[in-house]
Parts: sequence; structure tokens; C-alpha cells
Amino acid sequence: MWQRTTKRGLILATVACALLPAAGQAALPDGRAWELVSPSAKGGSDVMAESSRTRAAAAAAPGLPMAVAFASLGGFGDVQGMGISAEYLAQRTAEPGTSGWTTHAITPPQQSLTLAGAIQSLDPLYEGDMSADLTQGVFRAWSPLTDAPNVAAVENLYLRDDLRTAGAGDYRLLTDAAAPLPPIQQGSQRPYLAAASADFRHVLFESRQTLTPDAVRGNVMLYKADDGVVRLLAVAPDCPGGAAPARPCAVAGAGVSGLRRTARTLSADGSRVLLTSPVTNTGSVTSATGAGASQLYELDDRGTSTTADDVTLHVNASEKSPPETPASAAFQTASTDGDRVFFTSAEQLTSAPGGGLYLWRRSPPQGAGHLTLIAPGAAAAIGASDDGRRLYFVTPGQLLDGGPPVAEDGVYLWDDTTGAPGGTLSFVGAIGFGDANANAGATPWNQTPQVSRVTPDGRTLLLEVSDGSGLAPARDHGSCPEGNPNAVSDGRCSELYVYRAAQSSPLAPDVVCVSCGPPGSVPGANALVNVRSGGGASQVTWHLSRALSEDGRRVFFSTAAALVPEDRNGRVDAYEYDVASGAAHLLLSGASETDSWFLDASASGDDVFFVTRERLSGWDVDDSYDVYDAHVGGGFPDPPAPPAPCDGDGCRGASHAAPALPVLGSRVFAPVTPRARSPPPRHARRCRRGFVHRRVHGRRRCVRRHVRHRRGRKR
Repeated sequence: MWQRTTKRGLILATVACALLPAAGQAALPDGRAWELVSPSAKGGSDVMAESSRTRAAAAAAPGLPMAVAFASLGGFGDVQGMGISAEYLAQRTAEPGTSGWTTHAITPPQQSLTLAGAIQSLDPLYEGDMSADLTQGVFRAWSPLTDAPNVAAVENLYLRDDLRTAGAGDYRLLTDAAAPLPPIQQGSQRPYLAAASADFRHVLFESRQTLTPDAVRGNVMLYKADDGVVRLLAVAPDCPGGAAPARPCAVAGAGVSGLRRTARTLSADGSRVLLTSPVTNTGSVTSATGAGASQLYELDDRGTSTTADDVTLHVNASEKSPPETPASAAFQTASTDGDRVFFTSAEQLTSAPGGGLYLWRRSPPQGAGHLTLIAPGAAAAIGASDDGRRLYFVTPGQLLDGGPPVAEDGVYLWDDTTGAPGGTLSFVGAIGFGDANANAGATPWNQTPQVSRVTPDGRTLLLEVSDGSGLAPARDHGSCPEGNPNAVSDGRCSELYVYRAAQSSPLAPDVVCVSCGPPGSVPGANALVNVRSGGGASQVTWHLSRALSEDGRRVFFSTAAALVPEDRNGRVDAYEYDVASGAAHLLLSGASETDSWFLDASASGDDVFFVTRERLSGWDVDDSYDVYDAHVGGGFPDPPAPPAPCDGDGCRGASHAAPALPVLGSRVFAPVTPRARSPPPRHARRCRRGFVHRRVHGRRRCVRRHVRHRRGRKR
């Protein structure tokens, strides 16, 4: 039966048809739809497939729609400044008649980067993490952005508070100096952003520059900017190479200038700092013992800029009596409030024999010490819950009685929520040394970024390993002769595994390979959570993608393996794995002729950003790499299709019928008497010579012509 269609119903039907998957293509998971994020008109430039330079907002908020920042080697739109690359921020507007997103450049004007500057890694860029809502970020500038003469010849850090607003931007200098600084001579003299508080009022960074009167040029030093006021943080008065005068030195955690992750070295409220001193001039902890051993401290400034109420606590202070010869302490991670700190030391600090991985509690239970030995021997943290009650780590060998043999490193969960004294240990699985380093971030982040992810509650762990034989059930990773992202030379492919603490017991881990496909299949391709492609000589940062949603339900990654029948292109594609259902879902069409990569996601995973050349939206009109969002409940109508070009007779246009005769009234047809017509004139005959035609009595006759005589003559 035919029904009348309203205008609104027709529009909704049109939108629904525009969002339907193409023939032969499976529907996207979770009711997602593609949205073109980056502008298609980019002058032929590509968006960089660089996960450390792509930051997604944690969530949308009133007045702050979903947003994502990304980078490109090309300048387009309203770009004002560039180094090797330029950075942009896109926001969802949902404005009708558009792609639903708008983009503006966020790189400020910069002087041309020299070849020496590029070689020394002085490319201007936004460092590390931006704020969760993408309104704030710290920019490392090659040329000055403010009128501060003392630091005009060096690279500086600036805080921008209006990243969501298009235009020149408002920048506040973080690295001002008390006296003029000479030009920098090498890249290591640039500032290194270590961490920032949640509101970005407190920023922690390392620098070799003498920014305050109590600083001495030469060693790497730790500074803190509180609402723009810079102060030096130092405990040890003398550092290696500092004789007279004393040369202070300190780094955040294990040292961001040593390219170690330092995201949790500053508490979320900005009041507590975890610093290591003394350190070598390379910004790394020393391996020495005795007076030169690196020590770990927590400085609490009570949230004020004055030093009068500062409290400094020695985190790795020995509780053994008598104490051993001091050995260096290496920061691992901490709770977000700084109340719990994890570190390693070869020194025996408690009554438990040997050194190893320790927990330091700022406020221990009554009658207990600050320190707890979690694991003896060499160990490294993979990640911890926000409250520090759950910690994942790797260490050689098997720590649990009755557990399976471990050839190289074992992965363990330490859980302090069970009520057991000293916490509970659970075995997760066995992995190789190279995979352990990659998951623990033990290599510099500009070479092999950390690949593990932990949910805020610590109940779910995401691992990336090249050999699955030590994980249950064991999986064959196939062969990847070109190598794997963990830089492991075993010829195997890297795959992703999820461990769920709630479904596990100490010797019965619940582990699933999320990138391996159905049991019995051999992927034969690497699965990636980090990507770097098309970035040229531009720099990377220590930002990590949200490959694991905060609730632990979704995992996002890239792989060339065909995990679903729709993936038929043999290229790298972005995937989602639903942990609850155990199903992998393709986030693209699976038909692109080029590689596509997962970049970042919102905290819930409702927005997943990836880069592809495939035109997944009618708004995409070029073949450059673009950023797309696979958004739950999203999608916008394509633009109206342009008229088809004419060809042959089609160019003549449509034929038109003759106009209808007018309807005339009866008065128009009044009778009219016709006029009598005279007969046509008859041709008169010629007159003879001497005669002419004259009218005589109404008739034409030939009459004699009268001859006029001359004067005097007879007529």
C-alpha cells in the first residue's frame, strides 16, 4: 500500500540510505558510520600516519564537541606556521551541508628551520600529551613567540590555552630565564616536556639552561612552572662533573631527556613531583653505587609557589638495619595522586632478601614501613591502575610455585585489592626479553614506543608480543621476515593479547589473542598499536594512543591480516576487537588499494580515528591520506551529486510542446461585415503616337497631346 511521505521522512530516508554499507561490505560494528575529519582540499598533502602526533579528545563535553589533533608535512587551510610539519585540530560541528567537521591550524608562525636545526631534532611541535579536552597543549618553539629577550636565542616551551579556537593563538612562555641566555649549540640543550597537571597550571620539564639564579649551566636540571613562575627542583647539591661551584642536576622519574616515559612523575593536581638526583649529563640514572648513586625523591609543594612549605621525601630510603651501600633507584611508575610509587633498586631496602621491584607508600598502614618488595631481581613495570593498587610488570623466571616454566621473562599482576598482606601475585604469561622491553618502555620512546596499555582500574592489560608460545592458549604468529615493531629478531609477527584480571586466578590467566583470527589460523602479519609512516624527518613525541578503551571492552589496532571475510585487499587496515563477544570487526571497507592505520580513539572508544586514502565519504574528493572517524551513531549525508555531463543529443536539452492557444471569449467573435474588394485594375492599351491617356468623364481615354508652340509660332 502506498503511503504519503512527509518531507522530514524523505530527508531521514535519504540520510539512512547514504549511511548504508556498500554492496558486499559488512556493516561497521556498534552502529558506527564514517565521518571525514580532515579537509579534503589539502593541496595534495597527506595527513601523517603518526600515532604519537595524533591526539583524540577523551570525550565530548558541553560546548566542546569531539576533536582530534593531527599533523601533516604540508600546509593547507589557515596554516600560519610550519617547521618540518604543521599541526591541525579538527572538531565535529555537525553543520548541515558540510562534512560535519571543521579544521584549523594550531602551529604558530615560525622562522625557517635550518638544516643543522633539523639534524639536531629541533623541529617545532607540540610535545607529549595535550589536555584531555584538547583545549591546552605545550608547544616547543624554534623561534620566539613572545617578547622575552633573555630567551630569544634558544628553543622554548609555550603553553597554549585556546587550541580549540582558530587564529594566531594565545601563548604563555614557560621557560623564561632570569638572565640572557647564549644561543644553543646542540639539540640536547633544548627543553624537554616531562609532564603537566590535569589543568596544565603546573608543567614539569628538563633543561640544561640556567633559567633561575640558583641554576648552573652544564648538567640537565629539572624545572617546574607554576602558573608561569619557574623554579628549579634539585636535591643533590653536586652532580657528576660539578666540582666548584656546585652544579645541581635532576630529572623527572627516569629522565625524559634520556627519552624515558615520565607521564606520572607529576601528580594530577600538580603538587607532587617524582625526581631523580644525581644523574649523568645525558639525563639518565647512574649505575654507580655509594655517594654517586641516583636517588629517588618526592617533592610536595603543597600546591603553593613558595618553597617555605615544601616537603621532600626520600622514596628509596633504606628500611634495613643496618643499611647496605646505596645503589641507584630507577623510577617505574606511580599512582596519579603520587601516593604510591614503584621503582627498582639492586639495594636490599627491607628485611626481604635482595633488591628488586619496590612499592613506596607515602602513608603506610600504622606499624608498617613505607616500602614493600613486590618482586626480587630485575623487573620492569608495564603499567599500573590510576590508584596504584594494581601493577603489571615483567621479570625473569617463574615467581609462583606450581606455575609453568618461563624461559625468559614472565608477565605478572600484583594486586593490592584482595586484602592479602603484601598483595597477591598472578601469572599472566611468558614472553621474550625483547617483547618485555617493548611492553615496559625500556627502550627510548623515539625508537620503540611503549606498546602495552592498562585500563584506569587495572583490570585489563593489552600486550604486544612476537612469540605467543608462552601465552595460553599458545598461538602461532607465522613469519614476518621484514621484522616486527618490537625490534625482536625471531622472524615472527607481533600480535596483540588481552588479559582480564576479573576472569583470572593466580595460575589460570584469562588471555586471548585479539589479532590472531579464528583458532588454527596463522595471521602472518604484524598487529600494531603505534604507527609511524609518512612523517619524513619530523619528530615524534611520547604520547601513546588509546588502543584499549577505558572500560577494557574494545581494542583498536592495525594489521594486514584478513581477520574477517570482508578484508580482501591484502593491505594494512584498522580493526576493532570486542573483548566481550570475542569478535574482530573491520573499520574500513577492506577494498582499499593502499594501507590504512589506526591512530587514536576517545576514552570510551565510541570515536575511532584512522588514516586512509580510500574515499569513504562523498565529501572526500582526492586520493590523499585523510583522517576519518568511525563514530558510534555518527555519519553525515553526502553532498548532492553534481549533474551528469551531456553527450551528443543529450546536450540539446529537453523538447518542449507548442504553447496552447488562448481561450477567447464570445465578445471577441462578434459578426463583422466583410468589405467589398475592387477588381484588380485592367492594363490599359497603349495610345498611338501623338496621343496620351487622360481621364474623360470618369474614364481613361487616348486623347491628342497638345503641342506647346514657341513664341511667335502657331501652336
